Amino acid sequence: MDGDVAWGDGTVSRLPEPYRPDAGLAAADLLEHWSELSRQDGVPARRALDPRRFGAALPHAFLLERVAPGIARFRICGSHLRLLMGIETKGMPLTAFSAPGERGRFLSLTDTVFDLPAMVNLTLEARRAGHGPVPAEMLILPLRDRTGAVTRAVGTLAAQSVPGFAPCRFAIRAERITPVVMERADDAWRPGPVPWLRVVK
Repeated sequence: MDGDVAWGDGTVSRLPEPYRPDAGLAAADLLEHWSELSRQDGVPARRALDPRRFGAALPHAFLLERVAPGIARFRICGSHLRLLMGIETKGMPLTAFSAPGERGRFLSLTDTVFDLPAMVNLTLEARRAGHGPVPAEMLILPLRDRTGAVTRAVGTLAAQSVPGFAPCRFAIRAERITPVVMERADDAWRPGPVPWLRVVK
């Protein structure tokens, strides 16, 4: 069904409406769940995600699979992403949401998520003549696949207003990169206490 998302854990989550006035807060539940998992195992495993723990974020949530350097495709997409694109986004690359001239930055940030690995927060804006700007926020969090390699990512994309056009192609207005810093303790690797932050405007 159009409003359903299967997260591969044997359950299907029914999505609420594709836009909520507090959509910008949707990432908080996902980030809290991911952070709890990361405190146990560093970069969490894809199979450890429990969509029931971030139900409020599901309309805005997505799952990415890295298929080549700089290229990550949507494997699961919430209804809000379909609203912004105007069509089904499953199978599309993340760069489908990039404005002209922004593709290189999206490619570089995609590599950062998987290679460092790192959390990436983006402040975005879509524009089209005759319409007001559409500000949005994107969060991307790295995940490990079944082999332990960081080739998956979970995230959210939330516009702060109802777009009057589609597709929405976004320019990056600011970025925040937080590497998942690891340190060795008791013969195990755990997240370090002080991440490195970078803000670019």
